[in-house]
Amino acid sequence: MISGGCIQPTASLKLPVVYEGNYKISCWARVLDSNRTGTIQIINSNNCVIDSLLPIITVNSNYWRYYSSARNLHFNKGDTLQVDILIGGIISETMLIDELLIQYY
Repeated sequence: MISGGCIQPTASLKLPVVYEGNYKISCWARVLDSNRTGTIQIINSNNCVIDSLLPIITVNSNYWRYYSSARNLHFNKGDTLQVDILIGGIISETMLIDELLIQYY
């Protein structure tokens, strides 16, 4: 469970890339308020990437649902993969996430 407000990202995790290749994300997730959404994305913190090209999951259901990013992102060995979770804003919101998977292929 993660709750957030104005400061974004609400949570962030940086991982070293050991294998060069394409990465995407998937998980089970839900938001508590069906009128709000949350976002989970991966970025390469070593390079600037246009936001529209990032592997992004938009969580928009208040029922448990499986999500998988439609896009992938290429990482080189030695890059830093960063998982960002964004939830809330002016109004606080809560998102539940389970089985977050970073897939390499």
